[in-house]
Amino acid sequence: MSGRRASPGTAAYGAAKAGIDGLTASLAAEWAPKVRVNALAVGMVRTESAQLHYGSEDGIAAVAGTVPLRRLAEPREIGTCAAFLASPLASYVTGASLLVHGGGERPAFLSASDSEGVRSVRRIGGVSGVSGVGGVGGAGGAGGAVASSGGHDNRRENVDE
Repeated sequence: MSGRRASPGTAAYGAAKAGIDGLTASLAAEWAPKVRVNALAVGMVRTESAQLHYGSEDGIAAVAGTVPLRRLAEPREIGTCAAFLASPLASYVTGASLLVHGGGERPAFLSASDSEGVRSVRRIGGVSGVSGVGGVGGAGGAGGAVASSGGHDNRRENVDE
């Protein structure tokens, strides 16, 4: 995902990853219709070396908590997505980069309940809520309610006061 978000300290790596999207689109246009070219933009995956990157099981659990699906991907899930893109089910898909990241990483501002402009934190049904004071977008802006279909849900509701 380094090609899709800022990667402080690894700019060259992030730029190379971003180049994969451009290369995918260019080769798809160049090689069509004989060859379809697609890419996977993969988030965090729980592999046998996950502890080298994320630390102990507690560290892995903490990192997994930053993903909206609250877990890391399993390697077979990445393989399944690659198999889909190579299959007849994706026969009209070319030049695409499929995001396989469990919903991405939770934006830092959602965890900053003490930040300037936030007046209160409250529970609304099964959803945590934040009331903000104006602004744009998610951090205290005018947003709609987020409904939960059950389970653990840490998304926030933004309401103008």
